[in-house]
Amino acid sequence: LKRELEGLNRAALTINEVAANIDTLVGYQMEQRTDIRYLPQEGGDQRVADMLNVVSKKILDSCYFQREETKVFTDICVFGFGAFNLYVDFNSNLQGDIKVERFCPKNIVYGPHEKEDLSDCEYEVRSNMQSIAKLKQMFGKKAADIEENYKHYAGQYPDVDKGDSGVNGTHMDYRGAKTLDEMPFTVDGTLPLVDVQRKQFRLAQVSRKTYKEVTVIFNQEENFFFTAYDWKDEDVALASTLPGFQVISQLKTRMRVTKFCGQTILSDENPADLPVHDFYTAPVYGYRQNGEYWGKVE
Repeated sequence: LKRELEGLNRAALTINEVAANIDTLVGYQMEQRTDIRYLPQEGGDQRVADMLNVVSKKILDSCYFQREETKVFTDICVFGFGAFNLYVDFNSNLQGDIKVERFCPKNIVYGPHEKEDLSDCEYEVRSNMQSIAKLKQMFGKKAADIEENYKHYAGQYPDVDKGDSGVNGTHMDYRGAKTLDEMPFTVDGTLPLVDVQRKQFRLAQVSRKTYKEVTVIFNQEENFFFTAYDWKDEDVALASTLPGFQVISQLKTRMRVTKFCGQTILSDENPADLPVHDFYTAPVYGYRQNGEYWGKVE
């Protein structure tokens, strides 16, 4: 081990002086946590701010936000990057409960962006490892395709010995790998696509912005707005002749959500059925400039 490290021009003995300081920093954050507060910008905003403070505290307390926030704080100190995942949970409440939780920063990739609210980002890829059995239950209509795809990677076909190299010749690499780190990487150059030993696929979800020009019919006096999706030209022209009504064109953003594992497309919603067409994760950075980020350690 010493010779290997010296061959890499690395010290054979390393004393970690940083870990204790990071633990102390995280401890300070845990002791000094405070609730998110909304402050009024003008005198008339005080009542709205008070209402938002009550609502946000109830929501964040219900999903143990302070615990999740400390986990994300640790990520940005060490890695320089963390992420919050926002979703609505219908398991215990048919009306849905808003949840905010830490998302592993190793399992999410964003497209190029400068604004931290992702308004200038075009796509995100989130993923995690799932067992073959669970994937077949989650996507029942694709169960046969999932099993077939896994057999190619695992090299379970009887004609392998006759020279069949499987899917793109990759299954031998997967089958010969003894650890996960030795397996071929396919997602962002770092994330393994399949774990043959554990019978797991990486379930990936790609969310991409798409743009569509739509016609909006509005009546400013009545404060009426209507988006006329897929209307015929003659119907739009007729609406513009109504007294008080006007017609304009707007560029609307819609999200296309594609899920896949291995080489199997599990679903492709274009556009996806979402309450709000936006990303449902929020990135957090230690330091960030010109698309590069780094943590407190660096």
